[in-house]
Amino acid sequence: MECFRSVGASALDSMRRAVLVDAGAEAALPERYGIIGESEPMRRVFELLDRMIKSDYPALVTGESGTGKELVARAFHFHGPRCGKVFLSENCAAIPETLLESILFGHSKGAFTGAHKENPGHFVAADKGTLFLDEIGD
Repeated sequence: MECFRSVGASALDSMRRAVLVDAGAEAALPERYGIIGESEPMRRVFELLDRMIKSDYPALVTGESGTGKELVARAFHFHGPRCGKVFLSENCAAIPETLLESILFGHSKGAFTGAHKENPGHFVAADKGTLFLDEIGD
């Protein structure tokens, strides 16, 4: 039994050291708007965000899947003039095509089977805030 305690304590100590190393490495990375990066393309993204945040115009954020579009949208929202308003994020690829229109634009009670109450839709719900539509091309 003592052997197991010793091995367990050693493993726990190793895990604590690994966590400290990871925390130290993360703290050394440059971060802006909650986004980590220091490459030239990331510097351009930060410069663009700096300009976008000063405006209240709609923005279209495009890019390959997994490139951080939602991070950019959140930075634009939470560091700009819309920060006190709602931020809605919807993964369009996860919504059945038959429900997409209803979810985005809303529906009346009884408009279809299962519509037990009125739903204004995401565009109305996000009024004056931000509506982030992810995977809209899928």
